[in-house]
Amino acid sequence: MVSGYSGKDTKELEPPLFYVLAVRAGEAGGRVSLPKTGQTTSHATGDDGDLQMGVAWPDPRFTDNGYGIIYDNLTGLMWEQESSGTMASWADALDYANDLVLCGHSDWRLPNVNELESLLNLGEAEVFTWLNSQGFRGVLGWPAYYCSSTTCLYDGDPPELSSAWYVRMQEGILEETSKDTSSVDYYVLAVRSGQ
Repeated sequence: MVSGYSGKDTKELEPPLFYVLAVRAGEAGGRVSLPKTGQTTSHATGDDGDLQMGVAWPDPRFTDNGYGIIYDNLTGLMWEQESSGTMASWADALDYANDLVLCGHSDWRLPNVNELESLLNLGEAEVFTWLNSQGFRGVLGWPAYYCSSTTCLYDGDPPELSSAWYVRMQEGILEETSKDTSSVDYYVLAVRSGQ
């Protein structure tokens, strides 16, 4: 909760450092519109695979329009079908997405971090392999970092604004890293609002 990272760790961490924020459905007809995570296997009573809370995914989740675009039937977003080549920096990733013309559309952009995370299927050991089986092409695992347009504000006091949020499609981890480091392989899956 300090910075907003999401990651993975062993369930038996020593010493235990786990904290809980419990949740339940809202009152007076309140409605949760978050999608399911994709986990369908239960490993303990009351876990995500057991309860499978959230909005059900449509079947199929993604539709390949045959013209280099993948339509997400859950979110309504349109995605670039083929992952970009390596970008030298976050600014290059922004330029790539903003300059993209694909299938007659020129309103492509770098996804925000929530849009990028919406591609994750946490019921799969390798998110990138699953995405490639859903019609995407060339989505890479480690060490590829997929850029979001969202700046990370947890970067000093006051924030230096020199970091952005990225998703590692290997295992679905959200991280922040420098916008200009040469030690990271930056990639892009451009997005646009659906029709």
